Amino acid sequence: MARTRRTLSALVAPAVITAMLFQVASCSLAARQPSPAPSASGLAVPPSVSGASPSPITNTEKFEFVRWNSDNLTLVTEPGSDVVVAKTGDEPIAAVLDRTVVDGMEWIRVQVGRGYAQDFVVNGWAPYAADLQKGGRSVHVEPAYEFIEPDCPKGPPTVQDLDGMLPLQSLHCFGSRELTFSAVHVREEGDELSAIVDGTPDWLVEGGNLVMYWLPEWHESGSIRIYLNPGVPVEVPEHTWLEIKGHLDDEAAQSCRWDSDYPEFAVANDEEATQICRTRLVVTAARPLTAAEIPPSPPVTGVGPEPEVSVAVETRSIEAPVAAIGGAATVWTGSDLLVWGGWEARKSGSFRHLKNGWQYTPSSGVWQEIPSAPVAGRARPLAAWTGSELLVWGGNLFDDEPVGDGAAYNPATDAWRKLAQSPMTWRWTGASTWTGTEWWIAAEHEGGGVSVAAYNPESDTWRQLPSVEDIYADVPAIAWTGSEILLSTAAGLFRMPAGGAEWLSVEWDVHEPVLWTGELFVGAHDDNLSEQPLGFDYLSHPIGWDPATGATVQLAVPPRSVYSPVLVGQHLAYFEEKLALNLTTNEWVNLDVNRAGQKALSFVGGTAVWAGDRLIVWGGEDACFGPPADPDVLYELIPAWETGDVGVAAARRVAAYASMRHPTDPDSPGTVNGPPIVVAAC
Repeated sequence: MARTRRTLSALVAPAVITAMLFQVASCSLAARQPSPAPSASGLAVPPSVSGASPSPITNTEKFEFVRWNSDNLTLVTEPGSDVVVAKTGDEPIAAVLDRTVVDGMEWIRVQVGRGYAQDFVVNGWAPYAADLQKGGRSVHVEPAYEFIEPDCPKGPPTVQDLDGMLPLQSLHCFGSRELTFSAVHVREEGDELSAIVDGTPDWLVEGGNLVMYWLPEWHESGSIRIYLNPGVPVEVPEHTWLEIKGHLDDEAAQSCRWDSDYPEFAVANDEEATQICRTRLVVTAARPLTAAEIPPSPPVTGVGPEPEVSVAVETRSIEAPVAAIGGAATVWTGSDLLVWGGWEARKSGSFRHLKNGWQYTPSSGVWQEIPSAPVAGRARPLAAWTGSELLVWGGNLFDDEPVGDGAAYNPATDAWRKLAQSPMTWRWTGASTWTGTEWWIAAEHEGGGVSVAAYNPESDTWRQLPSVEDIYADVPAIAWTGSEILLSTAAGLFRMPAGGAEWLSVEWDVHEPVLWTGELFVGAHDDNLSEQPLGFDYLSHPIGWDPATGATVQLAVPPRSVYSPVLVGQHLAYFEEKLALNLTTNEWVNLDVNRAGQKALSFVGGTAVWAGDRLIVWGGEDACFGPPADPDVLYELIPAWETGDVGVAAARRVAAYASMRHPTDPDSPGTVNGPPIVVAAC
């Protein structure tokens, strides 16, 4: 099952609006026509535009759409310009506004933007072919897009349908016919577009300060902005169960004028302004629902009781011989902490990528430098310990450029070797697991899906496994149970038996972070404690899935929301919330973390590994993304668990999940190679 997602309902600053545009929805796309034939110059130029000057599309009822063949294509203000207005990102399709040919190259002018961000559509030009940087090398992409026919809903459209469509796709599917939406609530959420755009009529250009939410089971299942014509008296009460009637393509759209100083929101002509206004849903009637028409309210889950048991957590600070490292590969060997790569953060605020690393032995307090690897330094690489080698692969450079190579380090010989070329590429996020013979890697690829491959260090060979396609980009989690591989992505949970060749889907409604305890796959689930529609009082708590039974396991509900677990022996520890769940008794305990421990946990982007009886925390940045106050100090947090819980065999490292989409530029929010334990207010 796809993950439950909540629509953003807070005001946004203009600087982050572009990021909102690349929300995506499950829209089935079918090929409509073949790509244009190559021209004499070798570039594809359709006959209809070959040698022609720009000619706007004037068909006002049906529009053309394209599917991108790369998620790293830039949209620019004019053909050949270097002024970027957006990237194709995770947006799979775009509406075509114009087509032209410049120096033998076809260019199309497109519009992107959907869902809650329908107000903030972006228009820009894209080339038919482009040279892009992928995995540290230049890749020629041609064609960069293909013309397609998007599907339209078979029955009456829902708010969710419109929420998941490009604005012009909605107009393409529904035209100006009257649409009816029931079991909805309306809420005023501000008029942020007025700070970006000037235009007339202002109620249609800037006046979308009301948002309509579809709540078929009291939980949001889609939302769009609605518009009220001041010349048509329609009362739309807030916080009331309603039936809303309205239409797209209002006649007032024909007189729309649009102006913006922001290149990404500018239009080329009045026709483009009209097209934007035609996609607005103008309300013509609103009727309160009767008691019989209101959906029954769901049961409200309560929080759990406060724990009766507290566990003291001793904090030890140890001076390190080098400045702390953030975004590094980290593993626990059973006796030593190995740290490689990442960026070096100093009090001066300077940063640099590292090709070397460090080996720390807690029992002796000895530090030993790891020599430089035969691959470039990077942040956030994946890592695994095979029993004799540290394996590293993937990661990103400061300019977000992904790197898709790797290396292996043998502490016994103090030597590196380069891994064979991987059949997959790294984009932003990934996870890995060691089976005892193979290193399985799941990495997000272009378009938002997850590629999977297995590396055999004995033969230095890779096996390509089936990928999991999904347009959402989410941090994967992968685990080896001893008999099968489990993979959790934005598309859901999947399993593949040893020796299998395909993924089997599992019904499990959770979101990240997801981790393997040795018996259960544990993810996070949100319960809305609010008794009001559109109320936001969510309790985030862990929930398990048992591969032995194929069933969901209900874990004890915590007394408050918990977010970033670390598997420490038989406990799921949530250090920021000062709680831990005993997986043996299914009971919560309090964690008594002193101020020194809280200080250690306030850094993000650093090392955080469980070393059998203690959590080792080293490096990163402070919560406001500056260097740590004590860059040369390593911390050990030692919980005083009950007898029998100390000294658990293999340490398990929690895969990074929060902020993984952020750039590796230290001036941006960092990422973590262990758990993202704290995000404090700046």
